[in-house]
Amino acid sequence: FIIGYGLGGVYPLSATKAAESDDSNSVGSTAWAFFWQGPGMCAPYVVAIILRACLASDAQALQWRLLLGLGAIPALLAMAFLREDAQEDNNR
Repeated sequence: FIIGYGLGGVYPLSATKAAESDDSNSVGSTAWAFFWQGPGMCAPYVVAIILRACLASDAQALQWRLLLGLGAIPALLAMAFLREDAQEDNNR
């Protein structure tokens, strides 16, 4: 919950950072940042449907544990990328 709350505040900043970058392709970077909003919102539902179809109906506890565990992966990746980005900013 806490990671999601913090990352939710960082999401609008990603488009701002892409727009303010020095690259000549900043419009494409901004569009790319906003493009992933839709697939990111649909992915948990698709994963839940796949888990529901693949696992037996008496394994609901396992389904929820897998769904929560798989949902933590994007948050951990975002934390790793944010940490790397912060280190790059400190080195400038």
